Amino acid sequence: GRSIWYHHATDFYRDIKYSFQAATSGTYTLQVTEEDNRTTITTVAGSPNGLTRDNIPAIRASLQAPQGVFIDNQNNLYIADQNDYKVRKVTPSGTITTTAGTGSPSAFANPYPGDNTQATQIPMRPYDIFVDDQDNLYISVQMHDGISGTSEHIRILKVDSSGNTTTYAGGGSNSPQVGGTGTDVRLTASTPLYLDQQGNLYFRRSSTIIQVGPSGIITQLISIGTSNT
Repeated sequence: GRSIWYHHATDFYRDIKYSFQAATSGTYTLQVTEEDNRTTITTVAGSPNGLTRDNIPAIRASLQAPQGVFIDNQNNLYIADQNDYKVRKVTPSGTITTTAGTGSPSAFANPYPGDNTQATQIPMRPYDIFVDDQDNLYISVQMHDGISGTSEHIRILKVDSSGNTTTYAGGGSNSPQVGGTGTDVRLTASTPLYLDQQGNLYFRRSSTIIQVGPSGIITQLISIGTSNT
């Protein structure tokens, strides 16, 4: 086999054409393609001297510590642009736009404005992304809350195809319980996301994987051992 090492790689996504998308903790999102036993590495988004504007070529854009990456069914690449405080979308033609987040470090100090807000008006620091077959975007984000003043917490937001945002999990003050709702749970550490074909969302809280069904009810808790967080 062939091994490729990335300096501070933070996430990978593999598509059906055996190419990998790799986010690094610096300024780039890389594409790694293996074909005929040859490996090609190209930059698909990000530049050290990039611009913060939308509707420009992605390779000219600024990315600051990109985290999660995901490719949807239309081959759009989504990037959790952590320290730019927004989620970026790169079309197959290479144009980048903002899908969620204000992009403002100062706005990040503001509490969550509430559900049914357009995604681009929500202050956030995104970590991971998943897109379902209906083009709904699930984002694991860090933000300040209105429950305990200035403390930071994690929410999992669902953004529909029109940009409207609701809380899918997190934002509560309780430990997870089967039969409870995902929004009852308080999350304090970033978590990767996975959505299965039945619409169940999986995410981590400490040493437990939480499964939330399509109705928003917690249907399973899976212990994964002792947590180091």
